Amino acid sequence: MSTKEAKVTAPVLTATAPLSGPRKATPFLYKQLIQTLEDRVRRGELQVGDLVPSENQLIKEFQVSRVTVRKALLELEQRGIVTRLHGKGTYINSSTVPQLLQAEARTIVETFEVAGVDLDVEILALEHVDPPSHVAAVFGELDQKVVCLTRRYSSDGLPIGVVSLYLPLAMSGVAYILKDSRDAKETSYSVFEKQLGISIGLVKHVVKTAAIDVATAEALDLEEGHICLSMDRITRSSHGGVLEVMSFVYAPGRVSFEIELPRHATGMTIRLADYFETT
Repeated sequence: MSTKEAKVTAPVLTATAPLSGPRKATPFLYKQLIQTLEDRVRRGELQVGDLVPSENQLIKEFQVSRVTVRKALLELEQRGIVTRLHGKGTYINSSTVPQLLQAEARTIVETFEVAGVDLDVEILALEHVDPPSHVAAVFGELDQKVVCLTRRYSSDGLPIGVVSLYLPLAMSGVAYILKDSRDAKETSYSVFEKQLGISIGLVKHVVKTAAIDVATAEALDLEEGHICLSMDRITRSSHGGVLEVMSFVYAPGRVSFEIELPRHATGMTIRLADYFETT
């Protein structure tokens, strides 16, 4: 990961009206700062993986308040342009990769491949575990262990997400095939379909936000308890049996989900915080 910082002359940020005392975070000032940083990205002065100047450096360079700088960086983070890593600084993101939830199910590798992004895959753990309650409920086996393969996906040295693959013991061989594979593009789907001859039927996606645990936070260079976008993918065979449950946790600003729906249709259920349900 590069840590270079652009060395250019800073434009003077001016308020729409004279300011007395410390400058306030007026929309005009923080928007100017956002525009300036975006211009540096477009000109290539700041590139993917580059370290953005620190808050103190931006305050000194642009002669604005800390509130203004933080407001600008927060908006850039919310828009996916930068990622702030605790204790390390703020980095320029690669473009957010959209995943379309439409007619067919794709794996994370297939999604990023279509977007032209190469992924690095690292095995974090392969173990027999007591399944989380939501996984046990899907498998219908509340008192049996499952196999869990945990992997981290990265691009350009920045973590994209942590993926935990849960398999019933009868399918444990799939996890070991993936662990030993030298092909970074090998997925559980390719093992099911090409090696085991199992046809995949319906795939259910449950998208939510969740506070991450210690291990996931360490893998994503975040703090424990950070709220991240997550998704559970429940895969069934063409005969209806559950093959796997895969839980994704994405680093902020890496992935967005896009859903296109007709105005009137049946068959899609939307659950709102387990309190309301509409179809």
